[in-house]
Amino acid sequence: MAYHVHLVKELIAIIRQDTTTSHVKIMVGGLPFNLDPRLWQTVGADGCAPGAEEALEVAGDLLSLRK
Repeated sequence: MAYHVHLVKELIAIIRQDTTTSHVKIMVGGLPFNLDPRLWQTVGADGCAPGAEEALEVAGDLLSLRK
């Protein structure tokens, strides 16, 4: 839901600030992110996917970057 995007941004900021979770890769999706292709960057996520199949590909890419 578009009206929850600000909460997504806040949650990601909290995750990034905690040293025990700052390394976690975060992927977002849903209608607001499909409507605005750069919104995932604005909220601080590591990636975004418009659907389940694409999410698997993005997740694979994100995990391969974690070394």
